[in-house]
Formats: sequence, structure tokens, C-alpha cells
Amino acid sequence: HSLRKSWGYAAYSQGVRIEEIMKKLGHASPGVTLRYIGIEQEDTHKLEEQICL
Repeated sequence: HSLRKSWGYAAYSQGVRIEEIMKKLGHASPGVTLRYIGIEQEDTHKLEEQICL
């Protein structure tokens, strides 16, 4: 499990779309994938704010 989680987190951190990661991991929704790789909703808001700057 830890390798899958690490891969998912690394992919997300490098800008891979969550939908693509979700498909690779076989999850039913982006929310499940975000929780699985340890991304909290607050983290996604911070990332969105950084992108908008």
C-alpha cells in the first residue's frame, strides 16, 4: 500500500490530474483518491490559491 500511496502523492504533487490518478489506483471518486494519498480539502484550497496568484 505505501508504494501506491507514495506514487499517488508524487503524481499529484507533480501536477497529474486527480482523475488520472484515480483511474490508475482504481478508485471510484476523486475524493477517495485525495483521502487515500493524504491530501486534505484544506490542502487543495491552498494549492488553488497558489495557482491563482
